Amino acid sequence: MQQRIYVPVTRRTLMSLRAGAGLTGTPLLAFAVTEGLRRDNPGADEEQLEYLAFAQAVAAAPGEQRVVAAADVDADIVAIVSEADVPARSSAVRVADSVPLRLLASLHVEESPRAHGSEPGELLWYDATEIDTVVDLLA
Repeated sequence: MQQRIYVPVTRRTLMSLRAGAGLTGTPLLAFAVTEGLRRDNPGADEEQLEYLAFAQAVAAAPGEQRVVAAADVDADIVAIVSEADVPARSSAVRVADSVPLRLLASLHVEESPRAHGSEPGELLWYDATEIDTVVDLLA
């Protein structure tokens, strides 16, 4: 069974991914629809829950121009993170294995760099095959 995850990434991470290294971490922090997210948002449908998980990934994205990668991974490699470890992020998960480029569905890039501490700007959608374009945008 597949699970959609959202991974905050940097330009450096994207360059490694493009070179074949995959998204890696020990383990990799990502965001997904979890039971905690469902519990915190009673009545939300799957699409709304996916958006909330995505929004938590955007909020966790580093740098001046936020980037989030969406991937579909085997659910067996995804584990829930304790809310005590990642407060106020009920969709936080740990991914136990690297995520190769072939599992990426899309990349979401903040339209323009943000001022320090400001809310995220509009995010643009790119297909995973457009990784070169995304890396160039962040140069």
